[in-house]
Amino acid sequence: MNPGRPSGRDGMRSFRTTDPAALRAVLGEEAFERIQRSRELHRHPRPLTDQEREVVRQAAAPLLRDLATSGLPRPDIRDEAHEDRGDQAVCAWIQGPGRAGEGIWILPGGSPAERVTDLAEQFQNWAADQLHDAGRPPEWPLCPVHPADPHRLSPEVRNGTAVWVCAGNNQVICEIGTFPRPGNRGATRLAEVAGGFGAVLPARWGVPPEGAVRQLIHFPPRVLLEPVVPPALG
Repeated sequence: MNPGRPSGRDGMRSFRTTDPAALRAVLGEEAFERIQRSRELHRHPRPLTDQEREVVRQAAAPLLRDLATSGLPRPDIRDEAHEDRGDQAVCAWIQGPGRAGEGIWILPGGSPAERVTDLAEQFQNWAADQLHDAGRPPEWPLCPVHPADPHRLSPEVRNGTAVWVCAGNNQVICEIGTFPRPGNRGATRLAEVAGGFGAVLPARWGVPPEGAVRQLIHFPPRVLLEPVVPPALG
């Protein structure tokens, strides 16, 4: 394939990393330079500042509690950035047992509850990998109110509070960080009394909405990078 020409199916453009000029032309100067900085950070991670570490610590604390309550191993959160998502994002790194690490990101401009819910979606993906490796269903956290219909809860913000919501009936289960232990009947009670939180937004599964991703990374639509960032342990 000529590395200087776009290729792909269904109108998707694919550029190989051997053609930086083509990537620069398609992505624009700002996005291209950010990708180059991310590649360098994969080789030489940047230590987080004290302020960045505090942002990560506060957003991760309730999720780590819920992982422990669920009987799952907690990831090793490393205070170092392996990618560049711009000034509006704090990036860190999580490492799990038996797996390569992966990057996480938090938007410090959001409310504390929004930071927790954004990070919760990333932790759900990490937990799904851990559960899959263990030969278990990948849903985390499982809805304690509907054990006959296993499904994972959705992280949402309701009245300024980060909560776990049942996607089946749009009902709040509990505040994130207070997930009930397996077999705890208090989960049902929590669902009954949670009406004070008001209505929730539609559930978001695993990743931010497409528009939010484009706004954060500034990639033009219908561009596929093949691959731009090397594997973490490559």
